[in-house]
Amino acid sequence: MVQVATVRPPVGQFVIHTLLQIAGFAVAIAFGIYAVRSVHVAVAANSFSREANSFSREAIRQALAANQLALFGACLQAGNQTENQDLNEICSRIIRGAAELLPATASSLFPNLPPPSPTTDSPDSSPTQPQPGISPPSDSGSSAPAGTIAGTIAGAVIGAILLVVAVPITCIYIRRRRRRRRRHADSPVAPTSGPGRRERRAARNLGSIFREVFMNSTLTSWTSSVEEVTTRDEERGRGSDREREK
Repeated sequence: MVQVATVRPPVGQFVIHTLLQIAGFAVAIAFGIYAVRSVHVAVAANSFSREANSFSREAIRQALAANQLALFGACLQAGNQTENQDLNEICSRIIRGAAELLPATASSLFPNLPPPSPTTDSPDSSPTQPQPGISPPSDSGSSAPAGTIAGTIAGAVIGAILLVVAVPITCIYIRRRRRRRRRHADSPVAPTSGPGRRERRAARNLGSIFREVFMNSTLTSWTSSVEEVTTRDEERGRGSDREREK
C-alpha cells in the first residue's frame, strides 16, 4: 500500500498575507491624510504670520506718529523761545505743518475714526479718509479637531480589516461546504439524515471554521489525499484477488 501525501499551503497563510497588505495600505492612507492635514496647517500658519507682520507694521506706524506728537508737544511748550536756532527752525516747520501732521497722526493712531467734517476756516486742509482697520484672523475657516480626524481614520482602517477578514472566511466556508456535498454525492452510501446530524452541523460556529482555516487546512488536505490513495489501493487489491480466484 502506497500512501502519497500532498502538502498544500494553508489558507490561513493567504489570509494573513492579505491582512498585512491591507494594514500597509491603511498606514499609507493614514500618512497621506496627515500629510494633507500638515499642508493645511502650514497654510494657516503662513496666514497667521502675515497677519502678525501687518500688526507689527501698524505698530511701527503708530510709534512714528507718537514720536511726531511728542516732538510737536515739545515745540509748543518751548514757544520759539529757545536759544538754539536749529531747534527753532525745526519747531517752526512742525508748527507750520500742524495742519497736515495732526490729521495724519490721528488717522494712524485711530484708523476707525469717522472722516472730519469740512470747515470753511481752513480751506487748505482736506479731510482724510480713515484707513481700514486690520481685523484679527477669524476661526470660521478652521478645520475639524484632530480627534475627529483620528477617529475617522481608525474607523476606516478597522472597517477595512473586518471586511477583508469576513470575505475570505465566508468564501472558504462556502467552498468547504461544496466539497463536502460533492464527496457525499460521489460516495455510494448516502449520508444519514437526522436531527443529530443537523445539530452537529448547527454546532459549527465561527471559531471552528477559523481553526480549520488557520490550523487544519494542511492536515485536512493530507488526510483526504491519503484516504483517496488508500481506497484506490484497496480496490486494486480486491480486483487482483478476484482475477486470481477466477
